[in-house]
Amino acid sequence: MENLNFPSTKELQSLLNKEKFKKIVIICGDKSFKNSGAETFIKNLLSSFDCEFFFKKSAYPDLKELKEIINFFKRSTPDLIIAIGGGSVLDYAKIANVLTDSKNIQEEITNATYNINKKYAKLIAIPTTAGSGAEVTTNAVIYIDKIKYSVEGENLKPDFFFLFPELVVVASKTIKASAGFDAI
Repeated sequence: MENLNFPSTKELQSLLNKEKFKKIVIICGDKSFKNSGAETFIKNLLSSFDCEFFFKKSAYPDLKELKEIINFFKRSTPDLIIAIGGGSVLDYAKIANVLTDSKNIQEEITNATYNINKKYAKLIAIPTTAGSGAEVTTNAVIYIDKIKYSVEGENLKPDFFFLFPELVVVASKTIKASAGFDAI
């Protein structure tokens, strides 16, 4: 995928230029970011911006890595977060963006006492899989001690989303099958 010039690239570029973001953090999965073609696409698109990357490692969103992401956000102080990847990446970004100031994140999530009245930064969601709709939903999941919890609230919904089918069609058969089951 040498030259990725998707139709909505112009809309995304226009948004980035119009909003005049100063610092951008991109959260993604290392392998999926490369395999989907997102690496070439996003690095070309953001070459003139001050960007930092966080590459998730865990297959499923877990509390330990969520805390690492929150600390990364605090060190980087972005005014824009771009989540580009599958459901785990999008869920991480959504939760970290609203629970950055949590005092005891584990307790707040397990007891559903979290306060998500504000966002840390603007959030753009770009899925590299299909079917879950995580890029437009008001909920996200996180695993704590191998138990799945849902975090819910209007502020979890990304501010913007962009769908690039070109990033999805190159996915492995396993990813496509999983996306198909999600859609069903």
